[in-house]
Amino acid sequence: MVHLSASWGTDGRGAAIMTAILCVALTIIFGIETFLKLKAWRGENEPSSIVITTGAQPSHS
Repeated sequence: MVHLSASWGTDGRGAAIMTAILCVALTIIFGIETFLKLKAWRGENEPSSIVITTGAQPSHS
């Protein structure tokens, strides 16, 4: 397997591990943010007003 990494120090392997951890963390953060935005977007489309009828109902006889 070919492994390429931009070295932050003298050893490239430690930088690759830190980059992988950072990448996974950012992916999780963006996933949570996307889920919350989707949940809020679905809530916008629901009706916010409730029709309340008072008084006598007409009888169908």
